[in-house]
Amino acid sequence: MSTPASRLALLRRLHRQRGAAPSRDDLTVIAYAVVLLVLVLGVPLARGAVLLLASAEVSTALVAAAAPGWAGAAAGALLIAFALFGRVRGPVALAPFAVLLLARTDVPRRTALRRGFWISALAVIGVLLIVAGGVGGVLGVAAGVPVLAVVRLVIAAAGLGLICSVVWLAGQARIPGFGPGAGAACGALGVAVHVLASFAVPPLQWVAPWGWFGLSWPAAGALPGHTGGVLAGLPVVLLCVLAGVLALCVPRLLDQVGAEALAAQAARRQAAGAAAGTGDLTSALAAYHAVPVTGRGWPAVRARSTALRFLLRDLVGAARTPTTLLVGAAGIAAAGALIVAAVTTALMPAWVLAAPAAALLFTASGVLCAGFRHAAETVGAPALYGYSMARLYGLHALLPAGAAPVLAGAGAALTVLLTGAPVDAGRTGVLAAVLLGVLAIAARAYDSAKSAMPVSMLTSSVPTPVGDPVMVLVALWHFDAVLLTGAIGAVIMGQLAAVGAGPALALLGGTLATLLVLLHFRLAARAAE
Repeated sequence: MSTPASRLALLRRLHRQRGAAPSRDDLTVIAYAVVLLVLVLGVPLARGAVLLLASAEVSTALVAAAAPGWAGAAAGALLIAFALFGRVRGPVALAPFAVLLLARTDVPRRTALRRGFWISALAVIGVLLIVAGGVGGVLGVAAGVPVLAVVRLVIAAAGLGLICSVVWLAGQARIPGFGPGAGAACGALGVAVHVLASFAVPPLQWVAPWGWFGLSWPAAGALPGHTGGVLAGLPVVLLCVLAGVLALCVPRLLDQVGAEALAAQAARRQAAGAAAGTGDLTSALAAYHAVPVTGRGWPAVRARSTALRFLLRDLVGAARTPTTLLVGAAGIAAAGALIVAAVTTALMPAWVLAAPAAALLFTASGVLCAGFRHAAETVGAPALYGYSMARLYGLHALLPAGAAPVLAGAGAALTVLLTGAPVDAGRTGVLAAVLLGVLAIAARAYDSAKSAMPVSMLTSSVPTPVGDPVMVLVALWHFDAVLLTGAIGAVIMGQLAAVGAGPALALLGGTLATLLVLLHFRLAARAAE
């Protein structure tokens, strides 16, 4: 009599015979590429990270009184991210044919999908172990953190990794509250409120798993409300117990993973991979655009004022994908916080953090800029309803140009209040966040007019002593706007920190004028196609 295990073995053999599973040669090539990436990129980056962590300023900050609170905040953000990411790409990732074999047969899903989940879970746990072990080891050498405290941190990271993996699976299984919708929004808001309250009342960290991870940080004895001695390992025990309890729920969660959801994720991943393989990164990213999940009957065009009507229309359009809107707003606020860190830190020049902050602003503001894409699609078409293309761009700029600087400034102001930054530095950080928010929206408008990538970029070959740089040119073509935003943002930040607001405002004004001229030329070239 056949058992589920024997039927699963038969299905896996059929999968290999069909040639859908990676062959030994494929795995060898993948392993070779991974080794090269580790040697070429991983080792230098790891060395740089170790040197940065070992510096006196960074090691002192990592064992400061506020460090456990920030560690708990990072753990809470990680849990939210995994819950939301499960709807897009869950821990059980199968090819389309594997979905047909493993999820649409009589083999129980707790058996058929178990291997895929635990491989992903071990990857998450392994990454967190490496990060925690590296940080703890450096702190042990540079800051004199006891070995036992480092061991507690590593064990806590392993427990947090397992919890994140189960939350990730819950998102893929579409458990209420673990994905797009009001439940996820309320959960994210609850985590944020608890994290902020924990800074004011440290004992509140004891009531949530992300707080337990913060209490396991090597600096846990520095805060009132954190324990030492015998109870120092209690947060680690609580994390591990919770992880063990959640691990018992994995079979039931695997049974609830729908075949339709697996097939949709597999098709989306296959389409994105095919587009990326041809160099069309725009289409690859478009495969993961969220679809509207709510608000179909919301009124969007009832306002009498033209400006108010377009503002309401764009706001309703963005709110129809609430998770994307919340993630984008959080990303803009986080960029504001990073800008304040760039202004207040003495560990590195301000532009080093300002460049990624400006790039994050550009990326996160995309959810507010769908109107720009609509305006660009009208190029060469009759002016519908009497609105020219230039006027459409102006009307669709109302929402992002108003919301992005405000959100970035609010994130910067909140960071100043939480960290107690100096008044002058805090004022500079808030102003920089607002200015870079305006820059990001202008870059978004410029990027929306980009036409299809010329095929000649993929068919041409330019031999050089260091290889063919065509793929570098392709990447620059796709990411020119975000790279430009990061570079100009770093320069503006450097001017603001070193000279003052006058030169920074002049540079921003010149950049905005240049982007508008380039936008005009792009639209003209697109109309001539």
